Amino acid sequence: MEVQGQLEGYERYLKARGFSQNTLRSYVWVAAYFLRTYGEVSAATLARYRDYLSAEFKDSTANQRVQAINCYLRYLGKDDMRLRCVCVQQVTFLEQAITSADYRRFISYLHDGGYLRDHFAVRVMATTGVRVSELLQMEVDDVRRGSMDIRSKGKARRVYFPDAVATGVLGWLEEEGRTAGPLFLNRYGEVIAAGGLAVQLRVRAVECGIDERLVHPHAFRHLYARSFLEAGGDVVFLADLLGHSSVETTRKYLRRTADEQREQVNKLVTW
Repeated sequence: MEVQGQLEGYERYLKARGFSQNTLRSYVWVAAYFLRTYGEVSAATLARYRDYLSAEFKDSTANQRVQAINCYLRYLGKDDMRLRCVCVQQVTFLEQAITSADYRRFISYLHDGGYLRDHFAVRVMATTGVRVSELLQMEVDDVRRGSMDIRSKGKARRVYFPDAVATGVLGWLEEEGRTAGPLFLNRYGEVIAAGGLAVQLRVRAVECGIDERLVHPHAFRHLYARSFLEAGGDVVFLADLLGHSSVETTRKYLRRTADEQREQVNKLVTW
């Protein structure tokens, strides 16, 4: 089967299994790169590809691509050739994370500056824990209903809009005269691209005086998880809300930042 035919069949395979559009594009791109670079799937070419990933990328990025190529091998019926993940050096702290105080300052800045779309996009991410790809699937009826069912990778979960957030979003939509359709639109009336939203948030962060590296869509999913646990929420329930298949994945949100660890040590170690 020639390359384009393989890729088209693989794309249909991913769609049938409920992969998100962003993941689908990424996985097809990885398969296309592999085929066009190495020509054939064999133990030798897979080993060369893994060596390339280890040498050129951070461990986390390399492992994302290993996961993608393993999915392609599954499609081909070659599970026995799956690659091992690159060993990741575990750390016991977070390098950087947006604080609750900076989050509150940021959403206040967005609201007061009239950037209401971005204001509510951030609030929804921070109070539901959705990924940006899921945020951009949200519709007015979801907010009105108070929840949204998300299906991805063969799994389903329900996310809930806190009452105060839902009331705010519906008030904003009423001012805009919108009663149906997608929530977050660009100036052309189309669903905003994930990259476009990320760029806008970084711009507003700089204006607000917050480190732009801390302000990206996934930061607010992380903030949701940490705040949920700090408020006494159950980690198993949180895993369900976030769509994690393993509670161990969720436990990473229990880690403190390096600054928080230092502060805790200074409070405790007084001898």
